[in-house]
Amino acid sequence: MSGPRLPKTIDPQGRMTQLLPRANDGDPEAVAALRATLDETPALWDHISDLAAQAEGEFLEKATGGNPVFAEAFRRGARAKRRALLGPSPSPLERLLVDRVVVCWLYLAYVETTYHQDPNSSWRQDEQHQRRIDRAQRRYLSSIRALATVRKLERPALHLNIADQQINVAQVAITGETQGTRSSE
Repeated sequence: MSGPRLPKTIDPQGRMTQLLPRANDGDPEAVAALRATLDETPALWDHISDLAAQAEGEFLEKATGGNPVFAEAFRRGARAKRRALLGPSPSPLERLLVDRVVVCWLYLAYVETTYHQDPNSSWRQDEQHQRRIDRAQRRYLSSIRALATVRKLERPALHLNIADQQINVAQVAITGETQGTRSSE
């Protein structure tokens, strides 16, 4: 079952909108045209496959109950946190981890908001909310630790030789201990 061919003059997003239903129905021509459209427009598939952005959007919708003022405030907060955490020249791995930190922060805000929106919950419901908050908090802190670890590992090692003592400065930054070794020179 093949549909009409799409003119190339349609913008890539418009073409995607027309192709997706047919491709989802298994139309091989639509699947091939969809692949060609994605090949022509890498930014489009990059945007579609950005799971962190999709999760962020879902949490914003849920956490704010669709309130546009709260949604915009959270969106701006997430952007500000992302910019602050990324810094001037993040590595690809840092970008992934910063996305994870921001999504975990949004999820934690969501579960805490949900908890506070239900003041008449039973003791059992309260315990469930607290367990959910604790799990979200652990994921959030774990994502922060992972980012900090990657940043420590990406720092170049610096060795200082002072009066026949060699000090590994990277080791000091990671463990807080100096390890001097005698130089044979």
